[in-house]
Amino acid sequence: METYNNSLTSTCSIFTGMDVHKKTVALCIYSSITGVILDEREFPHDVPKILKYLQKAQDRHGKLRSCYEASSCGFGLHRALEAQGMFGEVIAPSSIPSRSGDRVKTDRRDARNLAMLYAAGLLPSVTVPDENLEAVRSLVRCRTSLVDTRTRIKQQILAFLQLRGFQYPGKTSWTKTFLAWLDGLSFTEIDQSTMQTYLHQLSYLNQEVGRLENELAQVSEQDRYRMPPRVLMAFRGMGLVTSLTVVSEFGDIHRLPIHAK
Repeated sequence: METYNNSLTSTCSIFTGMDVHKKTVALCIYSSITGVILDEREFPHDVPKILKYLQKAQDRHGKLRSCYEASSCGFGLHRALEAQGMFGEVIAPSSIPSRSGDRVKTDRRDARNLAMLYAAGLLPSVTVPDENLEAVRSLVRCRTSLVDTRTRIKQQILAFLQLRGFQYPGKTSWTKTFLAWLDGLSFTEIDQSTMQTYLHQLSYLNQEVGRLENELAQVSEQDRYRMPPRVLMAFRGMGLVTSLTVVSEFGDIHRLPIHAK
């Protein structure tokens, strides 16, 4: 969920844009009053060093407002800023406009662009989950990833059967009847090895998906997660896993349009 904080420009005049990558972080400190870039530099992705630099910059220039783009680097830097008592926001990547004709992208240029747009109040921030909610979100996404992998394995098995000329006489695959039919097929020694590899992967994925679903069921019994999924499960087609997926991605279901209705 994206939110704008247009009050920033009236309460602060020093803004920091950070282009965050796995190994490096480029920073730009910009004054919205003078329109002057106060400092630009690049650091290794070392959070304590970055915090030390920002603290010195804040002592020198006044209270800072910092931002960086949401990415695979996560929210660790944001949480570190908060713990230090410094203001920071994580920006929705889709909201950052690209300049026409600006084909040459550099980390410093991106940091500068972030700082200026942020100072103008043009960048909506994302809602940063707390660590517990983020952990549940990761668990849900892990289960989703395994289900997708399981689907691909099933498709590979069906494609292999078709390649070898086997056609299931029933209507629906992956029923008990289908599995019994599959178990009764005869393959050459090499093809049997191929099929067993597929089936071993499928068995493992079934076990892991089941284990994660049991963990999600336990999560749903925690006070924080007990009521929201049950509210969503009142809607047709919304089971426990789907409901927890929505809760983990949105956080507070009061932010959902359906809740207002």
